[in-house]
Order: sequence, then C-alpha cells, then structure tokens
Amino acid sequence: MDKRKSGVLKEKDYRIYSIDSLKGIAMIMIIITHYSWSDNWRNNPIFPFVIDLAVPVMMFCTGCLWAIRCQEQDIYDNIRNIKKIVRLAIPYIPIFAFEVYMGFSSGNVKTLIEVLNLFVVGGYGPGAYYFPVMIQIIFLFPLIYGFVSRRGGIIICFYFNLLFELCKNAFYVSEETYRLCSFRYTFVIACGCYCYLNRNEIRNNWKSKRNSVLLGALCMLLIGGCYILITSYGFYNPIILNYWTGTSLLSTFYIIPFVLAFICFSPRIRLFEMVGKWSWGIFLIQKVFYYYFSSFLYERLNRTWKRLTINLIIIVVLGTIYEKSCLSLRKKIGKILNSRYFHNK
Repeated sequence: MDKRKSGVLKEKDYRIYSIDSLKGIAMIMIIITHYSWSDNWRNNPIFPFVIDLAVPVMMFCTGCLWAIRCQEQDIYDNIRNIKKIVRLAIPYIPIFAFEVYMGFSSGNVKTLIEVLNLFVVGGYGPGAYYFPVMIQIIFLFPLIYGFVSRRGGIIICFYFNLLFELCKNAFYVSEETYRLCSFRYTFVIACGCYCYLNRNEIRNNWKSKRNSVLLGALCMLLIGGCYILITSYGFYNPIILNYWTGTSLLSTFYIIPFVLAFICFSPRIRLFEMVGKWSWGIFLIQKVFYYYFSSFLYERLNRTWKRLTINLIIIVVLGTIYEKSCLSLRKKIGKILNSRYFHNK
C-alpha cells in the first residue's frame, strides 16, 4: 500500500520522495539540454527558462538531501565525507578508465600528466565538470550548513557567492577554470539547505498563502526571470556574472519558487523518483553516450524527436543498470569503513 494514501507516511519520507522526483526531472532536462540542438532551438524560451536550469535544480536538491544527513550525523566527521567520495567515485572510476583508454587509442592522451589533467577536469563529454565540482562541495558543504543553520546565514552565503564572482573577475580567472569551481553554486546549495532546515515554517506559510511569502517568491521569480531574459536575448551583457550566465547567481533566483512549490505540493511520481534515485549513474552514462556513441545513432535516425526519445530510453535504462551494479561494491566499502572506524570509537 502507498504510505501516502494510507495516511502514515512520515513527513521526512514524503520530502525525500519529492526531492528524488525533482532530481529525476532535472536529470531528464540535463539529457535534453546536452543534445546537439541548433541555435534556433536554443533560442526557444523553454531552454533558458526551464531546461538550462537543470544543474542549479540538482544543486538545490543536493543542499536539501545533505542537510537531512547533517541533522542525523556529525557534519565534520571525515569518515562520512570519505563515504560520500566513495559513493561518487565507484561509478565514476570505470567511466574515467574507459575515457583514458579511448584517449590513448585516439592519440588525444599520451602521458601520465595528461591523464591527471583529464581527471582534474572530469574527463570528456557534456557535464564533465560535475564530478570535480561535487568532490569540492563535499568539503564546502559543512561551511554552508554552519552558516545557514544560524540566523542570517543564507544572506552570508549569497554575499560569499557574489564575492567569488568579483574575485573571479579581479584575478582574470578563465571560463574553463570557473566551470570547475564549486563556489559558483554556493547560494543555490545554501537555499536547498535553508529550505530543509526551515521546512515547516516555509510549508505552513506557503500553504496559508501569507502575503510576505508570496511577495518574496514573486520577487525572486521576477529578479531571476528578468535577468535570464535580458542576458539570454542580448539586451544586456553582464560584467560580473559574465560566465555561464544562464545558471549564475541571479538566474538561480528564478527556480526557487518553482522548486519550493514542487516539494510542497507535488504528488509522488514514481518514474521521476526512480530516475532521481539513480541520477548519478544516468548522468555518467549520458556523458559517455553523447561523446562517443550518439553519432552512430544519429546516422540512422534523421528526426530530432526520434533521436531524443531513443537517447532518453538508452541513457536512463543503462544508467540505472550501471549504478545498481555499482551498489554492492559501494555497500561493501561502506561496511569496511563502518567496522574499521565507527566500531572502534
């Protein structure tokens, strides 16, 4: 029986289901945006206002989920951080090994230094930066959580994010280096963390339609929406937030009201929930698929909707199978860490 229908579903369970569903939707959007769209398609409003915001949505979900764990565990426990790294690394390492093999085979990679450089930048394919960014976030998150759990901390995180953008300009940081920095997502991760820690107040105020909450949501929607509009269609060339503008600090304002509404009101959507649960494996498979194998498929299919449909099916199915196959190894390593470190305390 569905726990939600039976009326015994815990608030925590429902919230995780909602976040998993939201991650699933964001993952599908990532697969869509990494397809080789023409410029005419990219100019369609659905891209800058919906699809291109998939990664900030994933970062918001990361803030929520890791805040849940921080309430149950010591956020400064290094072993917990090691387990997070293991969770990311076990599916990633075979993918990276395949990319290194293909790099040597094609002549793109020739030395150990080039292998190390490839590892630092996350390998090949669309979204390659995600792995090194997530590793950084593991060590950044305790700082974010520490600020957000205090009064006014979310504002500090906003200014920290803005300070990083200013420093990036002052020190002439390249766009390639910028994309590998987790600091650019500080505020949206903090928003996810804040929304979990203040979940009851936000949910009650949202459902009661208090004017202050609705006004705040509307302001964020307008600020983010207007910023996306003027930067995406050439009305304004930003000076400070000049890299990855569509997912930058002010653009993420736009997604917050939608994400909160989804978490508060969305029913349980099992398909999206499944995609969200196995999103890391799916993400890695899409990276490899688009970089190495998509051209083989496109030679045989000439319609965009056919290509995209097949892409989604192949990537989601193979990604789910792949991460499930890594699960047993991850659990074994987790047990070793538990027995070696926690039982001896």
